Amino acid sequence: MKRKLLTALIALTAIAAKAQWIGQNVPFGYEGYINDIRITDANTVWGNTWDAVLHSVPYTKDWVRTTDGGNTWTAGTINAPSQWVISNIWPIDGDTCYVAMFDSTGAGGAEYKTTDGGATWAQVGANMFQANSSFADVTYFWNAQNGMAMGDPIGSPLKYE
Repeated sequence: MKRKLLTALIALTAIAAKAQWIGQNVPFGYEGYINDIRITDANTVWGNTWDAVLHSVPYTKDWVRTTDGGNTWTAGTINAPSQWVISNIWPIDGDTCYVAMFDSTGAGGAEYKTTDGGATWAQVGANMFQANSSFADVTYFWNAQNGMAMGDPIGSPLKYE
């Protein structure tokens, strides 16, 4: 009796867990997937994309966003130097988002921000990631006013920025 009850409980749990996931097709125009995904509320999700066909540098400048729980998605590209690609994305809400971008050919990079849902992006903190021994890797925000950006070391001397 206990075994049947346990089996039924496991089956019901599996069915309930499966019912919570809904497949979403995100139209970013090439074979790939979302590399970094962040959820700000029940309806708003931002992510940056990874190009599965490119093998040398699969990172991209492309981002995706939904503000209606995944029913529709907006995709776009950040206007940054040609060799810069997104390493990390951190949205604040449906309109405001930060990205850390690194130089895919070496050290450096920058932090970019949008306040209009991705229509325009501007570099912030122009003096960041200037060392030739690190690259922009992480951005993180505790709230809309307080955050941080970090660069990982490469080469020598090893230096976090």
